[in-house]
Amino acid sequence: MTMRVLIVDDDRDHAESIADILLSEGYAVEVAFSGESALKRFTEVEFDVTLMDVRLPGMNGVEAFFLFRKVRPGVRVIIMTGYSVEQLIAQARKLQPKISY
Repeated sequence: MTMRVLIVDDDRDHAESIADILLSEGYAVEVAFSGESALKRFTEVEFDVTLMDVRLPGMNGVEAFFLFRKVRPGVRVIIMTGYSVEQLIAQARKLQPKISY
């Protein structure tokens, strides 16, 4: 069975480069360029894994991740970023209680 991968990144060149690599390895790939469009597609299709950038326009990757977990608690998401890990952990801890489901 072909694994389905959702790539979420507002950098179109980066997202499409990752998609090209995964497609060449036989994965079924879809790309979303915002947290909102990723969440919409995530509720429509079951993906095996999501590769998600943290910095996205509108809903960021951390917020989208928590909403993905609400839809499917066992979701597998790999967070991608060029930013400091310490800053991301602090942001995730700060945002989790504020996100309404």
